[in-house]
Amino acid sequence: MTNETLVNAQQWFISMGYDAQIDYDSIYLYLDGFSVQLSNGEIEARAEQYLNELNRD
Repeated sequence: MTNETLVNAQQWFISMGYDAQIDYDSIYLYLDGFSVQLSNGEIEARAEQYLNELNRD
């Protein structure tokens, strides 16, 4: 997982109003006092979605 992918996915989650933090090679969402580690597939999908939304603007 590249750092660029992690950052792009994190930015997508932040833009949707989530508290998303990068920790090593993963992203954790903080929801109602719990942390949830995202799968690599979810991270890659959200990073791609973030780039697609940037290119649309």
